[in-house]
Amino acid sequence: MKDAEGYRHTRREEVASADADPSPVLPEPAPEPTVLVFKDGHELQIGNYAIVGQTLFDLTAGHARRIALIDLDLENTLQKNEDHGVSFQLPPGAQVY
Repeated sequence: MKDAEGYRHTRREEVASADADPSPVLPEPAPEPTVLVFKDGHELQIGNYAIVGQTLFDLTAGHARRIALIDLDLENTLQKNEDHGVSFQLPPGAQVY
């Protein structure tokens, strides 16, 4: 809309609609947890980990713990995660029994 001198004035509704983002930013879905399968058959889901030597460090917030790789059924751990599209990575030289 223009006033008497010909200046254009924008209504508040027009400014608000122009500022509104038409595509809201959605949070990324949480990644699938990594499943550890132990030799005794029980399973543990973890959100983050690191492997140093023969020890897996569970770095999940509030659940920090150490797990000896020898306690895991690595073959079943690899397979279970592969079945769910999760990459479980062992360091070079780690043995899968």
